[in-house]
Amino acid sequence: MLLANRAGSAGSGLYVAGSARPALLHTTLSGNSGSDGSGVYVAAGAAAVFTNTIVYSHTVGVAAAAGAVVTMANTLWDGNATDTSGAVVETGRLTGSAAFTADGYHLGPGSAALERGLDAGVADDLDGEARSQPAGTAPDVGADESPLAPPVAATAQPATAVTVTLPARASWPCPPAW
Repeated sequence: MLLANRAGSAGSGLYVAGSARPALLHTTLSGNSGSDGSGVYVAAGAAAVFTNTIVYSHTVGVAAAAGAVVTMANTLWDGNATDTSGAVVETGRLTGSAAFTADGYHLGPGSAALERGLDAGVADDLDGEARSQPAGTAPDVGADESPLAPPVAATAQPATAVTVTLPARASWPCPPAW
């Protein structure tokens, strides 16, 4: 988890350079600031792979310099002015609200990260709680695994026409039957 970091150069949350090749699983990048405003910056010649990541509230979420290789799988993008810059290869782009709780990284009710992750072989979250919750579901995206279930989308059902047939009466209105 990279939360509210401030840097004087590119990549205020994470700067990847040289021959570095990190593979990050279940990462939350939130509100990092400084220099170019990028949450992650991958320099020329470097590479990075992210799986089940939340990128929240940056000027640029992930920036890749010319000659950098960045792969993002199942990433929830929320509140960034620009999600990516440069050659960033994405699969499983997720949109919606991260719906963090007041601490800025735990998932709250209605989060678009709930049960949207890939099985990346990670057994526990940053609090030591088991992935996946509830058992048998897909893991959550980001550093936190919430016990909450995702919101159920309500669907409207078409109205059904009802025909009512009233018996014929000699006089109307009907007198009460006492």
